[in-house]
Amino acid sequence: DKRRIPRIMVYFACLGLGFLFIEMALIERFSVFLNSATTAFSVVLAGMLVFSGLGSWFSSRFVDKAGKGIRIAVALIAVSVVCYILFLFPMIQTLSALPLFVKGIVVLIVIAPVSFALGMPYPLGLSTMKEHTGSLIPWAYAINGAFSVISTPVAAIVSISSGYTALFAVSIVLYGLAFVCFPGDRKAR
Repeated sequence: DKRRIPRIMVYFACLGLGFLFIEMALIERFSVFLNSATTAFSVVLAGMLVFSGLGSWFSSRFVDKAGKGIRIAVALIAVSVVCYILFLFPMIQTLSALPLFVKGIVVLIVIAPVSFALGMPYPLGLSTMKEHTGSLIPWAYAINGAFSVISTPVAAIVSISSGYTALFAVSIVLYGLAFVCFPGDRKAR
């Protein structure tokens, strides 16, 4: 159905931007906490890849009820990001005296819920496209990949002009828009 094409493209574009916006904001915040941009990059990136991979695997439980899966994922992403906006900086200040190894574990614990949830929307979106719009799956990959690439300079512009809290806020908007444009039936159990 050609009417679904714009929704599909916006959905996968939002996922490409939103994931990287959250990742970049977390790397910046944890650079202060870990006293090293390189260490923060390594820990956050590795943790997000592992936990989002687990979320992607877990999303297979929602193939027949993708609407329920996307509601859970977007809700968990939004709650996590709001918690980061409100509590991440005070937590970093409070726990700054911990040893580096313990700080690394704290980072992994803090990023686990959002990363797990971030792994779910992509496969859920793809699973809804197989029957009717399978020919659009390569386009979904391409759109997501392209917007993942442009997310870096866009995130830099947003963070420099408005700060990392704005980057977190924009990511919530992007995942809200992704929810609205979800290619499947959001009302399905």
